[in-house]
Amino acid sequence: MPLTLSLTEALQRLLDQVLTGGDAVLDGPGAPSALDGAAALLAAQRCRASAAGPGGLDLPGLMAQVTRQPDLAAQDGASLEQGAQALTRLDDGCDRVVLLLDGAGELPAVTLRYLQLTCRTSASLRLVLAGR
Repeated sequence: MPLTLSLTEALQRLLDQVLTGGDAVLDGPGAPSALDGAAALLAAQRCRASAAGPGGLDLPGLMAQVTRQPDLAAQDGASLEQGAQALTRLDDGCDRVVLLLDGAGELPAVTLRYLQLTCRTSASLRLVLAGR
């Protein structure tokens, strides 16, 4: 959804999209800052949100952000499994997992493929992509 709408309206549409089982795309100059507002709204709706930014969109960087580990330069099967669990496992406090990606147009192919496979294994994972 282009951010030619007011921020309030864009966030409401994003929330509606995610809560009805869809993913969302934010496009426009205000998209990255809208992710902060989206995270707060989603948390209030029993969604666990993880955020990743342009500096960490390679697979090790994404896994480090999702698992909240400082550095995963040496990617191994255990770290990929831990990242997949963080993106797919529900708990008592959430009904959905939402990954908020700033700079999504810069996703490396391997990261995109990992996210595609993870989405296929979990009906609870939703993606909110910001960027072109």
